[in-house]
Amino acid sequence: MERNRSAALIPQPLATRATEHCGNLVLYRQQAHTGDGLILAVWRCGLPVTRHTNRPPVVLVHGNYTNRRFWISRKGKGLAAFLNRAGYDIWIAETRGHGASHGGVERPHSNYRHWHIEDVVRHDMPAIAEAVAAGNGAPQHWFGHSFGGVYTLAALSLQTLDPARIGSLIIAGSQVSEGQSWLKQAFLNSMVRALTHLLGRFPARLLGLGNEDEPPGISNETMSWKRHQQWISPSGTDYAQGLSKLDMPLLALAGRGDTMDPVAGCEAFIRPIGSRQKNLWELGRVYGYERDYGHVDMIISADAEKEVWPRLEAWLRIVTASDAFTRSRHPS
Repeated sequence: MERNRSAALIPQPLATRATEHCGNLVLYRQQAHTGDGLILAVWRCGLPVTRHTNRPPVVLVHGNYTNRRFWISRKGKGLAAFLNRAGYDIWIAETRGHGASHGGVERPHSNYRHWHIEDVVRHDMPAIAEAVAAGNGAPQHWFGHSFGGVYTLAALSLQTLDPARIGSLIIAGSQVSEGQSWLKQAFLNSMVRALTHLLGRFPARLLGLGNEDEPPGISNETMSWKRHQQWISPSGTDYAQGLSKLDMPLLALAGRGDTMDPVAGCEAFIRPIGSRQKNLWELGRVYGYERDYGHVDMIISADAEKEVWPRLEAWLRIVTASDAFTRSRHPS
């Protein structure tokens, strides 16, 4: 009995499928190996993994309750495809518990209920960066939506993700203090935690919140941040401790219609960051946009494709051009 239980805890290899066709675009799966023994899926868009490329690498990190489908649909539509066509080397990361990574809907894992955000920050983020660097050694430009941006900033703050290898950072709808007022009500918070514990996962699919459930340790920690107004881990790690030392170009997007992660929280979240080039874009009618964008449609909508995506690409073009200038002055 003991032998069988131990064997179940050994991470199993990912499915053998190494490519996925999304419309006319092919995704090539690479494996990122974490320090705690998991294998994560990192999908490279449109380029064989063996082909050299001078395209700037852009790393897309999904938030909670989803996976690579946030960035690209099965039909090949999405921001990932748009940026690929614009000339970027696109890598779509799937953190533990998501997609084709260990613990995701495509690859269950027995340690699922024991994972916490600190595991993602300390193990997943650096493993993803290493996988990207193995295929493209240029400065990496990371883009995290929702908690994908939160986890990326936490890793940069703790320097588990080396700031020196990051050319720029974009976060969208990322913050830890405002919105979802029900989380601050002790009774409702406790009820959600009890249900999550009973099911062994936060039932996002059942509640219609996304296409992936969430590990209970990760879900409970995110709820604690907003309830207690403290961005710390259960072990007492202060995720914000190194924010003032960061100095890469930073762009934050906040939707004027986002009630889950509102503008005030997004603005407060980036305030401690030391970057000299730091911008907050409020996506709403008052600033000339077609709509007051919400949490998801700031990235996934026809209006976003028309007016948000091109602005994002223009911003990336400027910061990646700076990378190219630096490399030409200091050839390796």
